[in-house]
Amino acid sequence: VARKLGCPFVSLKEFRIAPEVLKRVPAAAAHRFQTLPVAEAENALVVAIENPMDMGKLEGLRFVAA
Repeated sequence: VARKLGCPFVSLKEFRIAPEVLKRVPAAAAHRFQTLPVAEAENALVVAIENPMDMGKLEGLRFVAA
């Protein structure tokens, strides 16, 4: 899916996530929306998500992200 959409694919096993990035999304919300904040870039929160086309989950995450 990532390749088809032109989204980067990262292996979370090898990805180092800064603690301050994890604090941007409450754990319960990350679980509910099945996302994981992984980085900040250009004033945006970069998240790992199974289906990047799921706008409902992305909108919900946008609402709760600090």
